[in-house]
Order: sequence, then structure tokens, then C-alpha cells
Amino acid sequence: MPYEPPPHLASLTLAQIAEQVDARKLPPVEGWAPTKMGESGMRIAADGTWFHDGSPINRQAMVRAFSGLLVRDESGRHWLISPFEMLSIEVEDAAFVATDMVVRQENGGPALAFRLNTDELVIAGPDHAIVARGDAETPALYLGVRRGLDRLEHGRDVSTEAVSAPRGNLVDRLQTIFDEGHGVELPGLLTDKEFADRDPRPAAVLIPVTDREQPGAILTQRPRGMRNHPGQVAFPGGKLDPGEDAVEAALREAHEELALDPSLVRVIGATDRYHTGTGFDVTPVLGVIPPDLPLAPNPGEVDSWFEVPLKVLFDRSNYTEQRAQWRGAERRYYELHYEGYRIWGVTAAIIFNLSRRLEITETL
Repeated sequence: MPYEPPPHLASLTLAQIAEQVDARKLPPVEGWAPTKMGESGMRIAADGTWFHDGSPINRQAMVRAFSGLLVRDESGRHWLISPFEMLSIEVEDAAFVATDMVVRQENGGPALAFRLNTDELVIAGPDHAIVARGDAETPALYLGVRRGLDRLEHGRDVSTEAVSAPRGNLVDRLQTIFDEGHGVELPGLLTDKEFADRDPRPAAVLIPVTDREQPGAILTQRPRGMRNHPGQVAFPGGKLDPGEDAVEAALREAHEELALDPSLVRVIGATDRYHTGTGFDVTPVLGVIPPDLPLAPNPGEVDSWFEVPLKVLFDRSNYTEQRAQWRGAERRYYELHYEGYRIWGVTAAIIFNLSRRLEITETL
């Protein structure tokens, strides 16, 4: 059945639509410089519904007001901006959804005007380009709205400024340091192999380094209700699936745990394997990712994630050595406390070993 625009939109001329567009006065967020950052607890679902703390926002006026504060940064993360703070907001698909469309003639050619779910009107043109994506089975059209935001008509949101994997500078420097540090034999690396009571099972973790002026590493904290290692800090990772190598497993696990797109990871290389006392042969994989990605923890595996500056994480003087009796022998381990998180055990040992290879606290 052919689409028919609603009467209130069908009756407007293009000039009248343009007047309504001009009448929409948006807050001047581009001129604001907030100094505080936080989480809004808000989410825009794929169908355009706004939620706060899991409950839908039913007042359209409130949704319209919030949408005027919405921006998307270069990494693809969405924010609500005020003069004093910027709060992250999860966007499942596109920031807006088109509800209606009308075609008008201008200068002998057609002009397309769209009505959004926020009751705004947008006229397609040079400042609001339409981008086609998808395929014959799942066609997708997107319209640039404002501040890097897209409007979804069909299919998935495709950013006109897509996030890409890091390149140059940090990647090159880290690759050089990594290659040089792994070109020599290094005795005395930490291991728990002596405590293992079975043949080791292969596993891998990803050490994601953020590509920013002061690089950091992403770590996770396991849910406290888990049977194994509850509440412990770790890098995203797990056992290798059949047919996988360490890099493939590390990227897969990071995607499962944090929704980290594997295509955004520039892999530097695999570092020294670590034998755990619980019977795993863990290969740490170092990689670089764009900063401030909208990571989404899988609640079944991750309670929270956090970022630690490399100059803190790889400075061995920040760690304290501890000793404890385990399985009838004395076990030595290291720990670092950072903003309420305790980094210790296998994770700290992996960092400790890698820090000896890289020696980057001053280099980066």
C-alpha cells in the first residue's frame, strides 16, 4: 500500500516546513565547555523510545527537550550536554527515528522533508545528506540531523563519521617498543606454573590500550555473585574455542564481555604466556583501541569496567609485594589499588611481566 503522509504534514508547503525548521531554537551546546562527566542512566532504544533507569520516558515534551542537548562525538559516543556537565547516554541504533515523510517540488526538482519522533522537521540537502546502506533484503537510509547525529529510516544506524581503528603515532611507538622489548630473553618472569595440578588449558586475554594523549588500559571487574573469582579485576578474556588462536579468542572475548568491535582493535602482538595455578596457559594480547568507546558490559560476565593510565599501571613501584600460603607452599604475588579497584593475582602478574618488556612509563 503506498505511503501517505499525515494530513498535518501533507498540507504544508516547503516554505512552511522551512519556517518550522528555523523556528526550532536549539540550545547553544557548541559554545558550552562542561568540566564534569558522568552517566545519565538514559537509553534510546532502537525504536526511538527514551528510557531512564529502565523506565520509558512518556512525556514527549521531556524527550524533545533532552534531544536538543544530544550530541555525538568523533568516537561515536553520545552525550547530553549542559553548561556544567556532559552525561553519556546509550543509543542502541540511531538517535532519531523518522515517522513521516513528504515530497515537495523546488526549482523543478523534488525535495524531501522528514518528521522525526521528536516532532522535528528536517529537509534533506547538503547539510542533511541522505546516505544509503544495507542490501536488497535490508535496505537502510540515513539522514544527517545535527551535531554528528543520524536519523534512521530503515535498518541500522551508519555514522557518517564512522569510528575507525587507531593508526599512527601511539600504534607505531607501541609497536616499536613491543618489538624491541620482545627481542631478548628475559629471565625471572612471574608464573604460577608450580601450583598447577593439571595440564594447562589454552586461554587468552586482551589488553586494550586507549589511543589518547595519556594512554590507559581497560580492565574489568567480575560480578561478585560469580562462582569463580567473584569480584576480581581482570582483562577481558577466556578459554580458546576449537580452531581459535590467541588473538582471535582475545578479540572474541572482548566483544562478548564489553561489546568491543574487533575491527576497532589494532593488534600489537602477543606477549609472554602466563601459567596460572588453576591450570590455564594464558596468552595476553596487546592492542590499541579508540578512546571513549561506548563499551557495554555483559552483566553475566562483567560488573564494571575502568581505565588506568599506563604510566600508573606499568610503573612497578606502584605495586606492593605480598606473600601467602597456597596449596601447601608460599606464593608471591603483587597488587595495585587504583580508585577503589584492587588489581592483583594473575592480572597484576601479566602487567608486571609486560612492564618489564616495554618499560614505557616515560616513553609514551
